[in-house]
Amino acid sequence: MRILHCTSILIFFLYIHPLYAQHAIDVQRKTLEGQHYDALLLYDKMSKRRVTIDAAIAAGKSAWALGLSERAIAEFDAVLRKPGIPDDKRARLLLSRGILEYQSERYQIAILYVEKVMNIVREPSPLRAKAWMLWGESLYELGSYGSAKEKYSTALKEASDSLLGDIHYLIGRCEVKLGQLEAARVHFESLPIMHSKTPDAIRSLASIALQLGTYDDVEFWLTRGRQQFPEYFIDSWVDYALAKVAMHKNNTDRVHEIYVQAVQKYPPSDHWLNLLSAAHESYYWQSRAHYFKDGSDE
Repeated sequence: MRILHCTSILIFFLYIHPLYAQHAIDVQRKTLEGQHYDALLLYDKMSKRRVTIDAAIAAGKSAWALGLSERAIAEFDAVLRKPGIPDDKRARLLLSRGILEYQSERYQIAILYVEKVMNIVREPSPLRAKAWMLWGESLYELGSYGSAKEKYSTALKEASDSLLGDIHYLIGRCEVKLGQLEAARVHFESLPIMHSKTPDAIRSLASIALQLGTYDDVEFWLTRGRQQFPEYFIDSWVDYALAKVAMHKNNTDRVHEIYVQAVQKYPPSDHWLNLLSAAHESYYWQSRAHYFKDGSDE
């Protein structure tokens, strides 16, 4: 009888002990701390009756962080099938589902999820701005650059300050595709100096200047890029662009210097090296023709 009494006490203790009562919270905590593998292990050990909506969402987020997209989809979809979920939580889950579809290159399906978000969140908000961005990203990948720009422009009006740089970059990228180079320049120049996309924006500004034939601007942006983000400006396109600047300035020595260094750095199959070689040869013969035309050989 004493043994049975002790066993009953132990079972009662295990049932009410906080360690067991807070499994769901532990899953959430481990997900927030980035311990995604441990979060999933703990979640999978939980009895079904202890699983909460927040724990299931946390498990889905951990699966997503570990690259287990299908597992994340399964967890999110299971939550979405439950009745009575608050609208804000449902909207965030639908947005996450849309992002998962986008990452799997199912862009049309991603748009369907965005539309579901819009049906819930009808007033301008940072969450809706993210949905507009996802809609724009999906349209961009489908080649609908004009429509994508419209979605990004709407997102720009509703976004929090932390997203403004991203959206300016995305709009500029669309405008480059649409041939709206001057408009794109304005958006690329709107990025703050420490933004993660600033190196790409500077490269785009140099590329726009090269297309417009404003060679001083090409040199300015490439010099700035090399000074502030040197690791982003060590490729063959940069050498090609700098050579074009030197050609425009008739700096023959500089053109030859860039060409010789490029031949040593890049393989013969490199696309921009081949264009640089062709431009170098053309520049050389044009310079020779001008030299003889002036009679400078006499």
